[in-house]
Amino acid sequence: MTGRERTLGIVTGVALALGGGWSLLIQPAWERWTRADAQARSLEQALEAERALARGLDRARKERQELDARLRPEGGEASAGLLAAAFLAHVRALGKASGFEPSTLRQLGARPLFQGDKRRGARDEKPPFAELTFELRARTTLDKLTDFLVRLADSDRAVRVSSIAVTPRPGGGAELDVDLGLVALAPADVLQ
Repeated sequence: MTGRERTLGIVTGVALALGGGWSLLIQPAWERWTRADAQARSLEQALEAERALARGLDRARKERQELDARLRPEGGEASAGLLAAAFLAHVRALGKASGFEPSTLRQLGARPLFQGDKRRGARDEKPPFAELTFELRARTTLDKLTDFLVRLADSDRAVRVSSIAVTPRPGGGAELDVDLGLVALAPADVLQ
């Protein structure tokens, strides 16, 4: 074998060894490392998303506790009767401040309030809140009714008007017959 053939054989052997080493050792290891890196990044993103959800859950729990505390009367204990009486007194005070006295103001009922899917009520889950429904009837003027509704919306109670019917009095006077349906939010334990 000549020196040139030997050199050519060595270069060919090194080239084959490098090519074989690349395809047998280096390339599979490189691909495993690349996949592992992509998987690690994906897991880090999933972990951060879970941490964000946990922070959101903590904020939601805190907001719910604050809302629950705001919905309770001053003693901290709540029952449907105490909450209804406090709400009725609140509505009467707003009516008086607006310049009229309701002729009828009564509680119609209390029911659980489920968030989202209404089918959840069929399961054994505890509802987060309850709704207390009320009826208010009064004879008043439009200005006094408007003042009352603004005061009601501005009050610290979680209440909404579910229905309203305004009928002019016969004879064309300034007074109106008003029927309001009111719904107040309450802690769920008032249903027990």
